[in-house]
Parts: sequence; C-alpha cells; structure tokens
Amino acid sequence: MSIEVFGFGALNRDVLYRVSEILLEGETLIESVTVSSGGSAANTCRALAQWGVDTGFVGVVGDDADGQAMLADLRKSGVDVSQVTIKPGAPSGRVMGLVDLQGRRSLYVEPGANNCLGQHDIRLEAIAQARLVHFASFVGPAQLALQGWVAERLPSGVALSFAPGQIYARLGWERLAKILRRTAILFVNEMEAELLGGAELLRRTGCEVVVETLGAMGSRVTHAEGSFHIPAFPTAVVDTTGAGDAFAAGFLFGWLRGKPLETCARWGNWAASRLIQAAGVNISDLPSVEELKVIS
Repeated sequence: MSIEVFGFGALNRDVLYRVSEILLEGETLIESVTVSSGGSAANTCRALAQWGVDTGFVGVVGDDADGQAMLADLRKSGVDVSQVTIKPGAPSGRVMGLVDLQGRRSLYVEPGANNCLGQHDIRLEAIAQARLVHFASFVGPAQLALQGWVAERLPSGVALSFAPGQIYARLGWERLAKILRRTAILFVNEMEAELLGGAELLRRTGCEVVVETLGAMGSRVTHAEGSFHIPAFPTAVVDTTGAGDAFAAGFLFGWLRGKPLETCARWGNWAASRLIQAAGVNISDLPSVEELKVIS
C-alpha cells in the first residue's frame, strides 16, 4: 500500500472526566468518565483513513494495555502502524482531562513512552515517499528536535502540515523555526497564533498557509493572496477535545483532493462541529465523505 499521508506525533490514551465545573480548589462530583485513544496527529490520521486516505503513523507506545488499545484503534480506522515502535517496559502516554458542562476543558499530559522515541526509530526513507506529513506535538525536547531533523530532510515534493498545540506554541517561533520554515499548512488557534507572532508573521517567515481555528466563530485562513473567514456551523457543544484535530482532518482532506482553500476550511469546520457534539474523541461521529462533499 502506498502511504499518502504520514502522521508524526504523540500517542496518548485519553481519560476524560465530565465535571460540573473545573475548580481551582474545592470539591465537585465526576458526572462520567470517557476513555479513548488520542494524540492530535493520531486523531487527524484516523479521520483521514476513515475517509479513504492511505495513511500511516510514526510514533511510539508502551507494551501495555493502553498501547495495544491505541494500536487497535489505529488499525481499525485503517491507519498503517508499521512505523509505530513498541517500547518494552515503558508505560504508554496518557492524558487526564477535565471537561465541564459548557464543553471547556483542561488537559494534563503524562508522556510515558512518547519520551523514548529516538532517531533510530525513524525510517526516513518510508516517510519521504508520502505526499504529506502531518506533525503534532510531543512534550519532550528531544522529540521536538527529532521532528526538526525530519522536517529538514523531507524531499521538496513532500508537503508538511503542522499542528503545534499550546505546548509547542509556548516555546516560541525560534524553537520551532526548523519546522515552521518548512510548513505548507499550519493549524493554530488564536492563542497559539499570538504566541508565535501572529498569522502574518508566520506566513512571511515560512508557512505557506496559516489556518486559525476560532471556536464558535469558525476559522480564518491566511495565505499569499490575503485572508478570509469561514463561519462555524451552529452546534450544541458537549466536549471540545479533539475539535482542532477533526478540523485539520477536514481541511487536509479537501487539500489532498484539490479543493479550494475556502472549501477546505468549510470541511474542517463541519468535521469539528460534528465531533464536539459528544464526549471524547470518537472518530465514528465525524461526517461521511458523502456528507462532507455536500458542504462546498
């Protein structure tokens, strides 16, 4: 099978606690608990694979039940896991999250095996055959450096998309420069864009297309010819976990299929609006390819 898209980022098992409110101190009840496979790039790749894109993943899990569950979920979605390394004796990555009744969340990362990924685990010759490589964040600095090493060695014909998230964005532009200068499509929310100097600066310093997700306001795309805004689809918000990953999947699916950037952004908005109607990251909640194509 020829891999069209490789994802490259942390693999985490998400444990999300639904609570009435997120407290600074005090006590409150847990309404429900949702456990699902996560990791930003992995969520995006699972969605793309579900829509028929030949997709693979580069990452690492531990040799535990969480690791086996994440591998099973990737395979179930159709993602090739031959580039996922299993680290004996290391616990798989975990994210503990609190989600309140308005869908707001706070996440706490336990990187585990993700911090064990090294250059010896990367088969660059396989990644270099893809049409697109999609990066998302790790926690460890060694893994960020590893992504920079890969970005500098990708052939010019391989596009790079990048969803840094807050963990990477807080490091600033300089620390991410090797990746940003090589990025074709950057996915950030408003806070992340500000931390990295703003969409215009990001585009001038390397990123071809900067896509900002704006929550209930939709999304904004900045490219060489200017910028435009695409409104959000009205929806009842239950849990925003994975919304940015679903948006990236919808946008990239449009881009891979040669759609105009406006259509890509609408598909991203639509995918995100569907995912946030339920707790956790359930890829089966996303629209089908046929449903996406209605949104043009």
